[in-house]
Amino acid sequence: MREIKFRAWDKEKDELIPPEALTEIVWNKSDAPDTIEYNDGEGLWQCLDFILMQYTGLKDKSGVEIYEGDIVKYHSGADIVSWTKTTAKFNVLNFYDASQDCPCCAFSEYAELEVIGNIYENPELLGD
Repeated sequence: MREIKFRAWDKEKDELIPPEALTEIVWNKSDAPDTIEYNDGEGLWQCLDFILMQYTGLKDKSGVEIYEGDIVKYHSGADIVSWTKTTAKFNVLNFYDASQDCPCCAFSEYAELEVIGNIYENPELLGD
């Protein structure tokens, strides 16, 4: 069973909140998170405008944890890790594995992936 954990993008401060800094998520009546609290080592912060990214349970070839929104390098391209609701799994967009019915990287090949950034801190890595 994979470890369930999250990191978050703080839109107000324009920075990534690592999993170890997240301390509490407060849910509103619609079960959607509206407030997140985190500790940046200097104090407790509250963020009202954030994006949660879930850990895939996999690590890249260097042992770096792979999260939703990560940009990964596979051979010569840079692609985005995302959750796909219709198939209920994490996919690497912009790959096509001919043995699959959907465009995705076969995660059996995750050991070849390398996390090179994420869509919030490094959008330039995606090119045009």
